[in-house]
Amino acid sequence: AFTSPIKKEGGTRRLAPWTAACLWLAVFISSAPLSSYIPRFFLGGCFLQVGFGLARTFLWDNRKGMDRVSMCIAWATVFVAVMTDLNTAFAAGFGLTALNFMRLSMNASVVRAVERADMRHSPVYRSASELEVLKLHGHRIMVLYLEGYLFWGTVDEITAAFTDIIDGTDDDPEVIFVDMRYVTGIELSVINTLRKLHRLANNVDIRIVLCSLPGPDAIGEQLSNLLRTLPFSSKENITSLLEKAEDEILARWKSSSPTKAYVFESRREQVRILQRTDRMSLLSDENACITYWRNRSFQAWRQWCLTVQ
Repeated sequence: AFTSPIKKEGGTRRLAPWTAACLWLAVFISSAPLSSYIPRFFLGGCFLQVGFGLARTFLWDNRKGMDRVSMCIAWATVFVAVMTDLNTAFAAGFGLTALNFMRLSMNASVVRAVERADMRHSPVYRSASELEVLKLHGHRIMVLYLEGYLFWGTVDEITAAFTDIIDGTDDDPEVIFVDMRYVTGIELSVINTLRKLHRLANNVDIRIVLCSLPGPDAIGEQLSNLLRTLPFSSKENITSLLEKAEDEILARWKSSSPTKAYVFESRREQVRILQRTDRMSLLSDENACITYWRNRSFQAWRQWCLTVQ
């Protein structure tokens, strides 16, 4: 606040703001009785300059970057400061800002996406028959992606997401992977909620697995260790877990899935493809090849005879 207008007031060198800052620091620390030597209007002018600079910066220059609630909080803080004192204004502004932060955090969505294995598969290569099996039974594997800061205000949204997935119908999954790679923070209340959801899901034979856990730099060492020691958390990432779950589905349902019936555009197209298959299988055997062309010539001659008659 003191160094920004120095250039406009005549300061041309870099030493000017440092001189002013060191002078004010020395006066503040020394607590020298300067009030008897400095006129009161000078101190009042300094405070007015500081207040005017802050008000112009945070109330006028940044007005386009502030939402309506933040603008109201700023003007309310100024009004309380004018009517009472700075300490009361600081307490009022801090309380209103904390309430606004809680409102924004509770309204922000922490569920990034919900995906099923019949729509999005693991990156491993699958054959056409395996993709057909996953298309029929992939809904038994679901992935829930969480993001942002998880605290007690987001517990209802997380619980609602699990309630939508587990609705008691035949489409309920067998396993739900909770991907937490995008989580920037977590509270103990959310961990207790996940424990409760895991216990309730086990009652209906549904597994919940926490994967891609955030590191200590994101949520702290204590909470990170607590997450990793949970019985339903995994150190593997979502890719390997999804691949293993798909292998289990394929091993269980691939043999019982019906064979896909290939439909051709016409009867002539079907005969042509079958004849091509017969020729490719007979190329390796000379006697079989001779027999094939002999039979085909006889069939063509017989068809000509029938046409002439």
